[in-house]
Amino acid sequence: EWSGRYWSKDTGRHGLISFVLPERGDSGYGEVEITFSPTLHLLQEATAENDLDGKTCTHIDISVVRVEGAGVRGTMVPYWDPDCDCRATTEFEGKVTGDRITGTFTTRRASSDRRVLLGQWEATRRGGAS
Repeated sequence: EWSGRYWSKDTGRHGLISFVLPERGDSGYGEVEITFSPTLHLLQEATAENDLDGKTCTHIDISVVRVEGAGVRGTMVPYWDPDCDCRATTEFEGKVTGDRITGTFTTRRASSDRRVLLGQWEATRRGGAS
């Protein structure tokens, strides 16, 4: 089991990640906890009916985690992004070094804003040596 954190200067978001990579095998699964922008969070608390077409998720499943050598790649289940009021997809990749993984991710929004949003992540193996 692995756990860690992610952050993005492009979006101002940060949060926690956790996933399982079997010792033997090439795929795993996991979950990401998203922290949306502070202003949006305050607005949601003030608004009782914040039903944004499928609702804003704060925990998003990682749908695919693939391991190839020292590389890890994956995608998250598409989710509703309240910052753009649209669907978003995120892909990530990283490099395994011992009991640590460091990597980057890209997020694409299904909106008129077609910028690719970038971020970084890191995780450590639970019960690992470091």
